[in-house]
Amino acid sequence: MGQSRKNVIKDMISKVNETLIHYKKGGWIDCRRTPDADQEMMESLEQFIDARFNREAWNVPEFRDAEEYLGGRLFSCTLDEPDENKKRYRQATLTLIDKDDIIEPSQELIDLLDRARDYLGGTKVKFNSVKVKIKLIIED
Repeated sequence: MGQSRKNVIKDMISKVNETLIHYKKGGWIDCRRTPDADQEMMESLEQFIDARFNREAWNVPEFRDAEEYLGGRLFSCTLDEPDENKKRYRQATLTLIDKDDIIEPSQELIDLLDRARDYLGGTKVKFNSVKVKIKLIIED
């Protein structure tokens, strides 16, 4: 993965983590998966990070078409040690959706997922809940 791509991913993560202050446990949050999507109610910090990461991914040209095709669900999130009250977590893992998880994916979608995986350099992005000194790990 080139340095510029790594910086793009780190910038996405930084923007996601900057919005943690807006998270409200079990409440309505102005959170959209894509610019045209409706607001969604986030019931957990994990859902919030999931939606926010997908929204930031929409801003990256290599992810945008897949994000639009999937309605802002290109990545799915799991959190290690989430602290809903302090609005932080030890590590987030965002996993690129697999074509095998989609019922009868079109060739266009398969190509978009391959493009996203190639750009990312793997299928999983792992990071911590800080804004500046982000520990970024990309795995296959």
